Amino acid sequence: CLARLLMSWAIVPEALIGYSLGEYVASVIAGVMSTQDGLRVVAGRARLIDQLPCGAMLAVPLAEQEVVPLLGEKLFLAVCNSPKLTVVSGTEEAIAELEVTLQQKEMVSRRLQTRHAFHSPMMEAAYGEFVKLLQTVELKEPRMAYLSNLTGSWIKAEEARDVHYWARHMCQTVRFSAGVEELL
Repeated sequence: CLARLLMSWAIVPEALIGYSLGEYVASVIAGVMSTQDGLRVVAGRARLIDQLPCGAMLAVPLAEQEVVPLLGEKLFLAVCNSPKLTVVSGTEEAIAELEVTLQQKEMVSRRLQTRHAFHSPMMEAAYGEFVKLLQTVELKEPRMAYLSNLTGSWIKAEEARDVHYWARHMCQTVRFSAGVEELL
């Protein structure tokens, strides 16, 4: 709504970036999907995720290369927010263990208020059903440049129109920091 309001005032962006679900907003503004389809996709995604096992997420003041060695089998790099801030997803138990490890190193971390391990392989059980939902949506070539959360680079037309791109978006790392760097 804010983007549409600004655009109605002739404040039209040259490029867009969204954060996680915000990439759906960017895709709607860029004309990849209609507003109605965007809302339907986001709502359907939420319904599918709500059926998945619970998980947890933890904001960690470490760079990607510093946090990756701490992950193990039940933790995943969910978001790269900045060069020194990441978010880890995983099982409740694994996140609790990581919190203890970080406390022992006198590092502050912060639990996110969520019941699921977003942007991780823990979302993959919903992948097939989400693809089916996306196949009911007309995905068009972007009319405006925007940055991909998956690559941290400019979205390619073939990515924006690929239902599997959007399903992977649910399961893979958000590379927001790289996107902001590319935008700048």
